Amino acid sequence: MSPKPTFLPSVVILRGVAAFLVVANHVFGREPYAVFNRYFGWFRTYNLGYYGVVCFFVISGFALSHSLGESYTLGDFGRFLARRLVRIEPTFFASILFSSLVVIVLTRIAPNGTPWLPSAKQLLCHALYLVPFTKQEWITSAYWTLAIEFQFYLTIGLLYPWLLRVGRRFSFGIPLGLILFALMSLLWPLCPPLELLKYSPFFALGILLERQLSRPLPRFQLYGTMLVIAGIAAGSKIFHPLLGSGAGVVTFLLIYHWRPEFKKENRVAGVGLFLGTISYSWYVVHQVIAAAGESAARFVLHLRPFAGQWVAVNLVPVASFTSTLVAAWWLYRWVESPTHQLARKIKPKGEALSGKR
Repeated sequence: MSPKPTFLPSVVILRGVAAFLVVANHVFGREPYAVFNRYFGWFRTYNLGYYGVVCFFVISGFALSHSLGESYTLGDFGRFLARRLVRIEPTFFASILFSSLVVIVLTRIAPNGTPWLPSAKQLLCHALYLVPFTKQEWITSAYWTLAIEFQFYLTIGLLYPWLLRVGRRFSFGIPLGLILFALMSLLWPLCPPLELLKYSPFFALGILLERQLSRPLPRFQLYGTMLVIAGIAAGSKIFHPLLGSGAGVVTFLLIYHWRPEFKKENRVAGVGLFLGTISYSWYVVHQVIAAAGESAARFVLHLRPFAGQWVAVNLVPVASFTSTLVAAWWLYRWVESPTHQLARKIKPKGEALSGKR
């Protein structure tokens, strides 16, 4: 068996594509931008940002199970969770601070705005991802997926040892275990705040893909399991049933079959890898910048008509999109990247003990 690849350019690029779909949907699909609504309104019409979210969930299922490895046990759960928190929380907290400052300013300079300040309870619910379980609201609505991701971190950390054990004992253990995991979507109406249940089929696709790279199944089992999980997703009526499950399958197949080999001078590849690298930072800061841009566009529209007013309004989304990239790069460079390096120092229990020797 060939060793698992430690870096897959296709995964990074797909992260960038998914982030682009979400950001473009939120930046360009806003009412004041007549030109962009005429030519890019289909981003919002078909909710392409949601299919970017599907892509993110499949990638998370793959990446998290890949990071746990074959020797993961429940004894490693504390270190696993600590590593995830060190890796993601500083960036999340920095984005909360940034978003809060932007909203505070916007609500004070808007002509009819109501000054806003986040409460201590609201900030605590953000920090603990408890907003869906309370009457609090997200400071920026894009955070809703982060709560689902956190629920997945807890779940995969606790269930993965069982999945590994079943997979070693039975040839059909992995397919059956992941089908059962996907079927948790049927339980979602019993606990709506626990949205991991609703989107469990997409995470299951990612885990299936990682297990295939570690312990390959026969092709008919692999694709049969993939189709069953996709059918469960379609039956759960997530987004558009066929398009939602189709986006999950396309992500699965691209990661599994696509092995791009890019040269350094390939600028298109460079853009894709860049967007994928900053995708998390880009995701957590983009929406509040998009909202600020819309406020600026509405302000310009309410001014007395002047030459170039229409052009000025439709340049706002270009400026907003550019600003999201700049802010994301700054956040990645000064917060996310250093915390990634710090997280790598938190080794699984077995590696930590061997390192001491």
